[in-house]
Amino acid sequence: MLLALFLIPLVSADLIPRELLFSDPKYSSISLSPNGRLFAYIAPDGNNVKNVFVKCTSCKHTRQVTFEEVTDVLGYSWTGVPDVIIYSQDRNGDENTMLFKKNISEEALTLDRQKRTVISNRPGVKAVILGNNNRDSRILVGLNDENPAFHNIYIFDLLTDTMTLHLKNDRFPVFYVDNDLNIRLAAEEQPDGSLMYYR
Repeated sequence: MLLALFLIPLVSADLIPRELLFSDPKYSSISLSPNGRLFAYIAPDGNNVKNVFVKCTSCKHTRQVTFEEVTDVLGYSWTGVPDVIIYSQDRNGDENTMLFKKNISEEALTLDRQKRTVISNRPGVKAVILGNNNRDSRILVGLNDENPAFHNIYIFDLLTDTMTLHLKNDRFPVFYVDNDLNIRLAAEEQPDGSLMYYR
């Protein structure tokens, strides 16, 4: 057995370059639209700012649909409203994410490619999507607008662009939402670090 180990030739392998391991990927967050006609991804534009691009699944046509000029797009989501996405940014890395709604139809982009609807862009407030089932015209948005540790829950209507307070929260850091956007569970941290779940 020992002799067999000595007979195995030594193979030298090149180290993987550090830049390759730790650099940002060229394409990220690739996802298919709910109707299966488009897929989207985040990539740097011509000015090296990360924006959202879409490509049709049955052709080679690719187009840029967000046109941020300074701050990278951090993430995006398809919605239940055709040709509407939600995307997030922060202010120069402060991690207080802002949310925007964007109509990505060719007609809307031809009229005004910069147009977007603000869901939340308040300084010092982190906005997160808590519920999005890709079939409703509503989404659940969490805003830590009163306490940095806890998000109040709002319903944002993608058709009317109205935001309504759904649940005032000063206790639970985590919520679990079902496919109908109903809050089913809430979790509260205990003194020993464990989580207590409530229905």
